[in-house]
Amino acid sequence: MSELQQLRKKFWTGFRDYLIQTSSQVRYPTPSQKRYLYISTLGPNFIMEALVGKGSDKEISVCLYIPRGSFSSLFAQQKEIEEEFGEPLEWEKRPGPTGKRQNSWIALHKRNTDPTDEADWPNQHAWLAEKLELFDRVFRQRIRDLDAQEEFMATLRPNRIKQKLADGELAYVVSGLTNADDIDTFGPLGFDGVWLEGEHGRVGPAQLGDLTRACDLWGMTSLVRVNRNDQGLIYRTLDCGAMGIAMPHVNTKAEAQNVVDGAKFAPIGHRGMYTSRQGYGVDNYFAEANSQTLLVVLVEDIAAVNNLDEILTVEHIDVFFVAPSDLATSMGHIGNYEHPDVQRTLDETLARIQAAGRVAGTLTTNATVEKYVQAGVRFLMTGVGNWIASGAAAYKRAAENAKLSDTPV
Repeated sequence: MSELQQLRKKFWTGFRDYLIQTSSQVRYPTPSQKRYLYISTLGPNFIMEALVGKGSDKEISVCLYIPRGSFSSLFAQQKEIEEEFGEPLEWEKRPGPTGKRQNSWIALHKRNTDPTDEADWPNQHAWLAEKLELFDRVFRQRIRDLDAQEEFMATLRPNRIKQKLADGELAYVVSGLTNADDIDTFGPLGFDGVWLEGEHGRVGPAQLGDLTRACDLWGMTSLVRVNRNDQGLIYRTLDCGAMGIAMPHVNTKAEAQNVVDGAKFAPIGHRGMYTSRQGYGVDNYFAEANSQTLLVVLVEDIAAVNNLDEILTVEHIDVFFVAPSDLATSMGHIGNYEHPDVQRTLDETLARIQAAGRVAGTLTTNATVEKYVQAGVRFLMTGVGNWIASGAAAYKRAAENAKLSDTPV
């Protein structure tokens, strides 16, 4: 990480801490070393960000990115909107391919401001928080009022995990959420995707509609692990609304290619020509869908490790995910993925993936995530089970300690 990136991350970390300390209505974002910080979605494809140096190194900004087809409706309300802000906004309509994040925007800038001046950060953080809350208040209902067919579904939803990985950032993915209400509860916490379990869990076509819709509401990528490498199963899962496929036990180049063939429309693959729930109202869905479909293959057998160099040559796979438990079993250490041989193989495999210029992912916990981030892993998956277990144990331990204490509570 460069000196500038370190400074930016420090700036955004301070901003997050400011939001917590002031009980701001703005959700707590994940600090980044980029010049922009994703804050939230105000509707499908309406992305709100805070930025340092959008047009100049001496400014900070709040920006609302807008899908094609919605800009004109909002621009028609310019006078009323700017009266609510009490100052003029920057309105920028930019033609471009559907689904691109930076298509059109509405922005507010604080110019002649130095984001590298740490002494002034409290003032800058306060300005950003105030304007973000104002953007939310002024635009949220207006966006809800836009005509659903023409405005909301005019463009394909962006795949947040793919965007984060393309920008060189960390992608945070949670597993263990099994119903739409749980996803809604988890939505404000700032994760990028939800791993829906269809290999070891009950997620199937009947559940996918509600589960993926809940992910859509919070701008999170819905990633489904299916239970077999079958092209029909792959594209039916996508047709039901999933934004990505996680494929277990990919041990050969041919098996990796089969995932691509089933998930991508021609000319890349052989996905059946049917409009996914994600494609309703999107005029050029078949042209755009490939760019927003996430593919994760699991390297979880020693056979895959042995064939890794060939597997890594398959294009259009976003993440090569090294799964420790099955890898340990395939190495003769069932139930013991902490065995030194397994850990060494895991670490070496993650390094080989990155050396080939591909994105590595693995299972992480609070205890291991720092290690893997430092090792260059950018797709970070964790399960709610560990949090529930550790939180429950800590709760009971605190109660038992209080009971045994001689000091009255």
